[in-house]
Amino acid sequence: MSSLEIIAFKTNPNRITNCFQLFLSILQLYKLHLLNAFVYFLIFETDLGLEHLEGISLNDKGHVMNDILSFTSQPNVYALGDVCGFWELTPVAIAAGRRLADNLFGGPEHSQACIDYEKIPTVVFSHPPVGTIGMTESEAEEKYGKEDLKIYTSTFVNLHYSMMDALPADKPKSRIKMICRKSTNEEVVGLHIVGMGADEMLQGFGVAMKMGATKADFDSSIAIHPTASEEVVTLAPWGWKE
Repeated sequence: MSSLEIIAFKTNPNRITNCFQLFLSILQLYKLHLLNAFVYFLIFETDLGLEHLEGISLNDKGHVMNDILSFTSQPNVYALGDVCGFWELTPVAIAAGRRLADNLFGGPEHSQACIDYEKIPTVVFSHPPVGTIGMTESEAEEKYGKEDLKIYTSTFVNLHYSMMDALPADKPKSRIKMICRKSTNEEVVGLHIVGMGADEMLQGFGVAMKMGATKADFDSSIAIHPTASEEVVTLAPWGWKE
């Protein structure tokens, strides 16, 4: 039986119960007993103190350095989530923890289990909300070159405001930017939405992007009317492309 010796969590000490419940869920999922896993929860707010543990590499900000599998430079010490200093989002940490559990306890077929950090949907819950997944336009230009990109944009009034007693120019606007790579059949490499419902829209479109959807795939999807989401699948120029 493999033993999980150390998991490093970055959390407030008051949330230790939640961390322990998460660990117990992992044990239950893989039908393990508490005594089969030796776990030390490193609870901290600022300093980990891991510089005193031989073989653990920290960056200049004190974050634990790991690889895509959540392995550190020290055998049997694993790090994921906020403790690593990137993608500090709860669902990312949960997904990474699940993949790590698959890797450690799921058998050889899961030995390379990890999450894809390239297309993580994120939302700023502002008013209006801002949703984004994939590359920004500048990031895509840097990686693929400006000549290999096709950018689609749209500005529209959400139908929620259609009955508002105001001139169209005065109604709140929603904005969409879709970034596509020409050389891969206009694969959608970035999608950014500002406006009411951006948070709910992006979850579904995030699945499509994870599957490598192209602009033609979006165009061939039947729009749901009346919704704001239909604007994403009817971005001009619109139409079926062979």
